[in-house]
Amino acid sequence: LVATVLADEQAQLGAARARTLVNLVDNHDTQRFANEPGAGVANDEIRARLELALAVVFCAPGIPQLYSGDELGLFGGNDPDNRRDMPSWAWTAAGRATALPPEALPNAQLVYAYVQKLVALRRAHAALAVGDYSELWRPNGSATANVLAFLRAGGGEQLIFAANNGAQPATVTLMMHGRIADGTTLVDRLGGAPPVTTANGTLAVTLPAQAAALYAAP
Repeated sequence: LVATVLADEQAQLGAARARTLVNLVDNHDTQRFANEPGAGVANDEIRARLELALAVVFCAPGIPQLYSGDELGLFGGNDPDNRRDMPSWAWTAAGRATALPPEALPNAQLVYAYVQKLVALRRAHAALAVGDYSELWRPNGSATANVLAFLRAGGGEQLIFAANNGAQPATVTLMMHGRIADGTTLVDRLGGAPPVTTANGTLAVTLPAQAAALYAAP
């Protein structure tokens, strides 16, 4: 679905206008993303899903928007429950490390730190703001390749984003089509995947389960 939406935006609006759209996971009209899976889903699973969604928001074409509390994994049902006040513990790292706050995912500092990393990457890499978009892989129904991957090229750099929404690690081979020269080593700026090197016009990436990577030249 995400791959289709991104491709449709490019086709219908063009690259420049697609970059002016706003990307978000929550707003004041819908229940919180953290509520979507339901009470039967483990908190660690919900956190992984939220972090994947936020990674796409920050790395896909468009302007990332955080609705107040997204950076904490705040809970909230349909309007008006999605408009809760910011919890008093949210303002310090020690408070955000609370094991079982009733308002948000346990240890909200984990999501907070992940969002800080995404913000820093967005500020550091011009391609995420002004780069063109090229799809490299989309989910294909396979249990072992539930992966979205795309290239952002612009601002003097080329970045490859890849996300595995599967329950198991996944390896996919991306076709470079001459975009990145053979022998180029790329490092995951999100920090969860090992370095990879292009070869024979391809790039093989291995992603942990429910994890994202943003590959860039060192």
